[in-house]
Parts: sequence; C-alpha cells; structure tokens
Amino acid sequence: MIGKYTFLEDESPISQSDFKDISQKRAHVLSLEAIYDLTDKWQIVEKGAYKNQSEKSSGFDFTDTQTWLLVNRLNYNFTKDWQFGAEYRALGVVQAEDLKQGALIEVSRLISDSMKLSAGFNFTDFSDDLTGYDYMVYGPFIRVTSTFYDKTHRETERAVKK
Repeated sequence: MIGKYTFLEDESPISQSDFKDISQKRAHVLSLEAIYDLTDKWQIVEKGAYKNQSEKSSGFDFTDTQTWLLVNRLNYNFTKDWQFGAEYRALGVVQAEDLKQGALIEVSRLISDSMKLSAGFNFTDFSDDLTGYDYMVYGPFIRVTSTFYDKTHRETERAVKK
C-alpha cells in the first residue's frame, strides 16, 4: 500500500494576463494505492484520490471544489518479463456533478532487475495525478518505471530467487 499527501499553493503574478481573474489557488490532495498479487499471473491494483481545492477570483472570496478519482486496474503477467494491464478510471467533481470515465491499456517489459518500459493508450482525457490541471492526456504514451531496493546480501538473495 502506498499513500501520498500533497499541498499546492499557486499565486498568479500581477503581470499574468491569461487567467487574470484567478488570483490564488490552494489544494490538498490525498491519494492511496493498493497492489495485491492474486496469483503468480494476476495482480489487482486499486487507486483512490481526493482533492479539496480553494480558488480565489478577483473581487471574490475563496470558492471550494472537491474532486475524486478512482482507478481499478488488472495486470496479467505473460512471462517473468512481459505484463499486460487494463484499467477503468472515473473522475468526478462534486460541485459540478460531473463524471468522466474511461479506460487505459498498457504493455510492459522488464528491461533490467529494476527497470520497466511500458507503452499504452489512454482512452480518457484526464490524468490519474490530481495535482495537475491537465485534461489533454488522451492518446498513446510511453512510461519508464524504476524500482529501488536495499542491496544488502539478504535482499540480493531474495531478488535472485524470484
């Protein structure tokens, strides 16, 4: 299980002209992710995230919005080095009563003991990172993931046994 908390604070400079009405943003983002190996071949991944954001517009007080994200993922290990993943994603904004949903598919290849290269396609237009404001992520992607672990004699033996 992995958890993360992020506090963001953005203040617009006086000279900014593209969003001149929004002068300040604050956000608290909490995300949790759980990974469970069902068998040697199947793995389930669940991710949930929640963002409470306050935005201040010129001449007004702060306005709060709450956004939530849910990701359900299923991975299948073809071999020790190859994996296929498919996920369902849902993103909602409470105040707007808005719900976006879709899917993502990905093929991964282990290229070393600690590095994985993946390629896939995101069928949604939103990211699973609630700290950003990007709704333009539809399409193909490439991802590189690295794992770091303690290289003690005991850990090295355990890694070799896998």
